[in-house]
Amino acid sequence: MKHRLTTCKTKFHRKALSKLLSLFRQTPNQECTVFPSLLDLPGEIRLLIYQFTFATTCDHILVTVDRARRASRPILYTDGPDERRPRELRYTRTPSIPLPAALLQTNQQIYYEALPSLYANTIFSASSSPISLMYLKDHLSEFARNNIRQVQLCPTSLLSESLIRERELLSWTVLCAEIAGLPGLRRVWVSYPQPEMLKNGTVEFHRGRYARWLDLMRVKKTLVFDVFDGSAEDREECRKRFREIIQDTGDVSGD
Repeated sequence: MKHRLTTCKTKFHRKALSKLLSLFRQTPNQECTVFPSLLDLPGEIRLLIYQFTFATTCDHILVTVDRARRASRPILYTDGPDERRPRELRYTRTPSIPLPAALLQTNQQIYYEALPSLYANTIFSASSSPISLMYLKDHLSEFARNNIRQVQLCPTSLLSESLIRERELLSWTVLCAEIAGLPGLRRVWVSYPQPEMLKNGTVEFHRGRYARWLDLMRVKKTLVFDVFDGSAEDREECRKRFREIIQDTGDVSGD
């Protein structure tokens, strides 16, 4: 009798377990919601999503590039004794708002589609030395370099009344030539710490030190100051002075 009760109890558990599992088992007639992936959407919709994703409340995002401190001993590639790693760089973003740049790492197609939207309002600059921008290209893919739209240059080191080192002048010349070769370049921002740096010296002085090499970049050039406390008339005067220095008869904007 006891064996019979045990058998009935076991059969009951098996039936109950079978019914319980059937509640979670998907049947052919059961509807399942399938969400489309990003790449299933039309290209025009994806472009709008990228623009919305990288949209900010500010007009531009300034990415400042600077060389990190050199290591005490150079690190060599294992491929060959003469190949060195690219210089380590530090990046500062102003304003320091979060950007979902990880989206670019999803896959190659999204990288090629989304990166132009990210770079559309990004200005690349250098803090201590403008030559840092030359090292930036070693850290970017060819596609990324070709999509750089805006660059900010600061010729402060060339504005000293004393003699400048030939190496600094050569570096500035090479830098201007490198930037002029960017196929996607649309605007160059020329930055001065304060208006006095622009007003001091003759036009010929500014032309001879740095401005004539700006002619290599056939794009719009915009005047910008780190600090400006003047009036609207002062700003217009600086803009006129800047136009004379770069010998631009077109529309020159200034911040």
